[in-house]
Amino acid sequence: MRKYFLYLMAALYVLAGLNHFRNPAFYMQIMPPWLPWHYPLVLLSGVAEVIVGILLLMPPHTLAGSMADYSFITRYFSRQYPDGY
Repeated sequence: MRKYFLYLMAALYVLAGLNHFRNPAFYMQIMPPWLPWHYPLVLLSGVAEVIVGILLLMPPHTLAGSMADYSFITRYFSRQYPDGY
């Protein structure tokens, strides 16, 4: 069961990363206004998500992928909900 969820998470990261290239306007809307170069940063974050998805499927690098995943999720929720959940 654990492997199933690992594959699911990896697939979702890869699909979300590819969606950054397919629909960048959606991601540029949620970029903080204080960040410069919205379009290149959206593409860069798409590449990062694809890499994390691939790392999750490579046994020697699963831990690195998991740590990057934790970092992404923590940063997202700390920005979206600064006062807590």
